[in-house]
Amino acid sequence: MQVLRYATSASFLFTSVVGTAKSSFVLHLTQSMALATLTLSKATPKQILETRKRTHVHWNRGLDIHQYLQRETMLDDFEHAKDGKLTTW
Repeated sequence: MQVLRYATSASFLFTSVVGTAKSSFVLHLTQSMALATLTLSKATPKQILETRKRTHVHWNRGLDIHQYLQRETMLDDFEHAKDGKLTTW
């Protein structure tokens, strides 16, 4: 039996806020995993909002965060995204 595997190298930025103190660190991972061990789940509305907040810096095209979030919400109703065609994982 052949087990499907993938190898990945990824960096994750974690930010922690306690009171008024904010700290961030980057976790670099390099690993090989059997694909059968992975679970992919559709993002919750709260996770989608967090993802959009984090992508604002890269995709805002001059919009402030509130305008960007409004635009993304509006785009959810366009043909390319409605009826489950666009999924955030």
